[in-house]
Amino acid sequence: MNKKEDTIRAYNQGALVLSKKFNEISPRVDDIQRAFSFINKENPKVLELGCGNGRDAKEILKFTNDYLGIDASVEMIKLSKEYLPDASFLVGDMETFNFPKNLDIIFAFAALLHLDKPSVKDVLLKAHDSLSENGIFYFSVKLDLYHEKIKTDEFGQRTFYYYNIDDMRDLAKRTGYEVIYEDSQTIRGTNWLTVALRKI
Repeated sequence: MNKKEDTIRAYNQGALVLSKKFNEISPRVDDIQRAFSFINKENPKVLELGCGNGRDAKEILKFTNDYLGIDASVEMIKLSKEYLPDASFLVGDMETFNFPKNLDIIFAFAALLHLDKPSVKDVLLKAHDSLSENGIFYFSVKLDLYHEKIKTDEFGQRTFYYYNIDDMRDLAKRTGYEVIYEDSQTIRGTNWLTVALRKI
């Protein structure tokens, strides 16, 4: 069993239903505004990892037109292109995709949660290489003691990893970032951890 392939397959098969579910949850307006407040620059260059159906991209594009969203799900990217036809979206796996250089902000809302610690470390290192000086990596993950959970539903199996703030502080320290913002929220019964890292 390939957990990543199973997860991508489940998102492809459930794209329409899952997209509707995502849309019932408000976009991360405050988080997006906060991330841009950390960057003193007009039209910053932004990459969104795991952009899904483009729900948060619509908000991000209020602050910049230099945006690229990637997602490993072909069907989710189709939905994002239908939703925001003038925006830039590509099918891409964050672990293997070549990040653009001189990025100012990288967003990863509910995206890193599909990666285990070694994989998150690798993505953070790759992001560090691509971020501009003092660039921001802003993300959210499911909050709990670190563990793996496989969810099975009508679309197949998706693998999730839960993290706490100590996990993320440690990963940040080992990959060249400082934590500049952290918060926890409960959304529809699920606890979330939101973190902003600055490249140092």
